[in-house]
Amino acid sequence: MPTDLTQILEENLRGLHMPDSVSWWPLAWGWWALLSLIIVIAALCCYRFYNLRKKNKYRKVAVNELNSSLQDWQENQSSQGYLQNANSILKRVSRHLNARSVTQSGQQWVDTLNDFSTNKLSKETLTALSEECYKADPIVDIDKLHQQLQQWLNTHQEAPHA
Repeated sequence: MPTDLTQILEENLRGLHMPDSVSWWPLAWGWWALLSLIIVIAALCCYRFYNLRKKNKYRKVAVNELNSSLQDWQENQSSQGYLQNANSILKRVSRHLNARSVTQSGQQWVDTLNDFSTNKLSKETLTALSEECYKADPIVDIDKLHQQLQQWLNTHQEAPHA
């Protein structure tokens, strides 16, 4: 009898087939929504990165010009030439940030430089930029000055803080 039952069950199941396996394509709507969200986020990140690089391009140009001035100083040992170039670079950067700083000199110029950065320039650097650059034979430590100016260019703020 057990064999008869087995045969009967086998005969009843012969017409049934297993369903096909579930395909991964086409995607369900939830996957399309997730894919769309990932594409939008990636596009926004690329846009933000591009704008940030474009916005800070002037910093890179200024640092490269300052490094070029340092190389000229190392070849010629002209402290006055380095100071005038550095002052000119800083004036152009401050003009990019704030047009009224172009005509400033002396203490006003020094105050403007310190207003743009939380890293205050040393008294020696400020004196070099406001007074020594106009002397025929300035006495300054160019290497120390260069490091501070490079740090200022890399860390200054877009607008003076209150």
